[in-house]
Amino acid sequence: MEWMIVVFVNYLAATAQWEMQDYRSFPFKDKASCLAYLDNNRAYFIKDTNRAYGRDDEDYEIRCITKEQFIEVWERDINRFPEVSA
Repeated sequence: MEWMIVVFVNYLAATAQWEMQDYRSFPFKDKASCLAYLDNNRAYFIKDTNRAYGRDDEDYEIRCITKEQFIEVWERDINRFPEVSA
């Protein structure tokens, strides 16, 4: 099972979805190594997310989740709004 880091940026109340910045291109083999990397590099993820979204926040929710969990959420959201997925 591979783990990845995800930054939860904005909760979109109209669609009950989170806008997320994910780092799936940098997978980890286990949760412990993901969490250790996140703890050591939290400032980088905050800075990178602020740059990507044009923000200046410090209080993002940043988590380690499995790629399978990420795909399940993504597929559920796409299927909920089929007009967007085409």
